[in-house]
Amino acid sequence: MDACHVRGNVCDDSGALVVVGFFEYDLKCDLAELVVALAPVLGSATRFDVSGNPSLTTGRADLTAWPAAASTPAGTLAALLRASAPDVTHLNLEANAGLFDGSAADAARRSENTFTSEVCSALRESATALASFKARGVGLKGAFPTGEACLLGAASVDVRISGNSLAGVLPAPPAGGCPSLLFFRVEGNAFDGAIPDAFATACPLATVLDFSNNRLSGAVPSFGAAGAQTYTWALYGSDSSCCGAPVASQNFTATCTDVDQP
Repeated sequence: MDACHVRGNVCDDSGALVVVGFFEYDLKCDLAELVVALAPVLGSATRFDVSGNPSLTTGRADLTAWPAAASTPAGTLAALLRASAPDVTHLNLEANAGLFDGSAADAARRSENTFTSEVCSALRESATALASFKARGVGLKGAFPTGEACLLGAASVDVRISGNSLAGVLPAPPAGGCPSLLFFRVEGNAFDGAIPDAFATACPLATVLDFSNNRLSGAVPSFGAAGAQTYTWALYGSDSSCCGAPVASQNFTATCTDVDQP
């Protein structure tokens, strides 16, 4: 089938697929199968949207019919990132709450950690222009690799991974910061440790930073100290061990719910 004539997809004047738009498409397949099926044209797509598909899965591909398909949720995410255009800007994976659960019957086809070194490497190498990553409540699991830049980059504008089962330390802005970041939402996970200072010092345009309902500890960074962040929320919710006064300028607004300030 010509991908340009599929409802929701968009092609440019040359006939190259630039938008994969399967929003509320009632897809009944595994995401890995979709990546293989679209492989001949996915390399030009700068936007990929599979949100609103309650039957979409990962880790359940029919490997007999689709031998090139990734077999695990993490492998599927890495394959999607590597197959997409090098200038992909938008990924919306908000298909359903169990998208990254993997196979219920086969532990080898589940991923303890969704953001593996393979996935993080694919993000750094193949998604350097990624501005928007939306994966709220889709069953993302486990910890980010220690000491690796992952998910956040120089092009990041809107990153939302709320309501999953992510743990360990928060992903931090890379060495060069996130000069374009506006929204970073990680509420409703199980992240622990401190909030990286780089969110306060290297994300000058940040508008919403939501860390609420995690297991964070340590002092709150001095958001707004440079006077660049004009309207930022630092939300901590049930993270009662967070302490410190985050407000450093009159242009900064912080909401710390249920936090015992010293």
